[in-house]
Amino acid sequence: MSDVGDMMPDIALETPDGGSVRPSDFRGRKLVVFFYPKDDTPGCTVENKDFSCLQPEFEKVGTELLGVSKDPPAKHAKFAAKHSLTAPLATDKDGGLSDALGVWGEKSLYGRLFMGMHRTTYLVDADGYFRYQSRTDDMIVSAGYNISPQEVERAMAEHPKVAACAVVGVPNEARGNIVRACVVLREPQAATPATARELQDFVKATLAPYKYPREVRFVDELPRTATGKIQRFRLRDK
Repeated sequence: MSDVGDMMPDIALETPDGGSVRPSDFRGRKLVVFFYPKDDTPGCTVENKDFSCLQPEFEKVGTELLGVSKDPPAKHAKFAAKHSLTAPLATDKDGGLSDALGVWGEKSLYGRLFMGMHRTTYLVDADGYFRYQSRTDDMIVSAGYNISPQEVERAMAEHPKVAACAVVGVPNEARGNIVRACVVLREPQAATPATARELQDFVKATLAPYKYPREVRFVDELPRTATGKIQRFRLRDK
């Protein structure tokens, strides 16, 4: 996945009116691009309605909106008409942009693996650089709190003993889910309960205390796809 500070790839998308749009068409203005899985499904409908309702507020601060999925342009047009959507939609038919950003990939539902669009939102500045990104598919809800795994990963990565880290949510009877950190250490022999507590305390001091990983697992390497994307579902199953 692209990160804050990267340049938004300038790849053309199809629009419902038969035209096309590129990220560079918005240069000079800020742009929120939200990728979603599929038109007219419950979660995607709510998301698109919310962005349409908030569009006037975005316009006040000089920010354009663009919703992207792989649905064909004609389906986008029907979707927008059915729900009175005003936020513009575009089609990434061949997956050029979603592949470049890593938002199209392997997903898991009830143990079944499939390829799909990860619900992801980017804020692009007037010069075409990412200033914010969030993947809500990965959000961990623990005891009523929303916890971004990427935020916890960034905090863990600052610890000098950590070579790599991936964070997932795992079911917990008391809290709904807890944060599990799978950590590759620079020195494997340091994989001790004391180091786990040290990492937990480090995250508590860096972020809000409720975000710390209640479970720390030391691994030799993180499972990845051929393209380098972390296979989080495998970390949940460990």
